[in-house]
Amino acid sequence: MQISSGRRWALPAVAWLQAVIATTGSLYFSEVMHLPPAPCAGTSAS
Repeated sequence: MQISSGRRWALPAVAWLQAVIATTGSLYFSEVMHLPPAPCAGTSAS
């Protein structure tokens, strides 16, 4: 499947935007709302 040259930028742009939104949200919750990081799934506290 060939991607047209006009749309080659779309996938990297969407991936970059998703990363920026995730990073911004993480910083907001940790620095502004002072929420601790969530524990990793599958680990026990004992």
